[in-house]
Amino acid sequence: IKFTLTNTTANPLKVPANLSLKSGNVSGKVVDPKGNVRAFLSIIKCMDGGARRDLKSQESVTEWMTLLRGPDGALFPEPGVYRVIVKISWKDCTQDRQAEFVEELKQAGVADESKAKQIASKCFCASNELRVHSVQGETRLRVRKPLNDDENHQKIAEQILNTPDTLLCLAIGGDHMVEGVEVIKSAVNNPAYAMLKPHWAIVEAKRWAQRHFGRAADIVTACKSIDEDTVLSVPECKRMLELMRDAKDKADHDEVRRVSDILNEKVRKMETKEESDKFTHSVDAFWNSFKKP
Repeated sequence: IKFTLTNTTANPLKVPANLSLKSGNVSGKVVDPKGNVRAFLSIIKCMDGGARRDLKSQESVTEWMTLLRGPDGALFPEPGVYRVIVKISWKDCTQDRQAEFVEELKQAGVADESKAKQIASKCFCASNELRVHSVQGETRLRVRKPLNDDENHQKIAEQILNTPDTLLCLAIGGDHMVEGVEVIKSAVNNPAYAMLKPHWAIVEAKRWAQRHFGRAADIVTACKSIDEDTVLSVPECKRMLELMRDAKDKADHDEVRRVSDILNEKVRKMETKEESDKFTHSVDAFWNSFKKP
């Protein structure tokens, strides 16, 4: 799901620099066709930390996330139309809010700035009260039935939805979530489940591209999972490019070059020209690093 946060006020705002589900600032709920509500949130429960960025008036920032499970189980357990409600919440940074409070005290008659700072510091230490910002948006989506009532499609879809480890594979990665890894490998590698491969290939690719204890990272094997049909978000494209860089000389391979072209084309279709040009520049710089003087 792609979502956008826009500053509709006349003034710049401090917002979280990271709006991914992992940041702890994003949560929400899914309402199924029968009216049942299921929540989703980050594994990390926090909305106090993290860097902030200035969002200018009328400026927007966009993020993507993959929804699968929440505390109440699978978010989309059956076909039908679902409402998806995304909520972004964050607290003012203590330092920023204290600076505002100093100005408020000065306007209220505390002329000495050092005295105003001392009062502000004591108030925040004593109360630890920070202003909370919260915005939300909503969309609808339809979950379709398995194609042609395909039993194989239904079987693997149910396994993915009913295996809690698949969520951890998405959020954390690695080989240690054995059940989740096996289900995803089946979705990607078993021809009987070919209809799901485009949606799960990136998860398997990222697993192969990263070292896990005694297993070395293998960027070439990772890239073999990806083709033109692979469903990728912009952050996933950027992450794959990072993993290619991490592989260093091992990335100088035709398979990796093939996938970098796919990433470049997908970002070009999803992003603005300015942002896609930046990504293309990053890809070109990556391949130029292999050229000998």
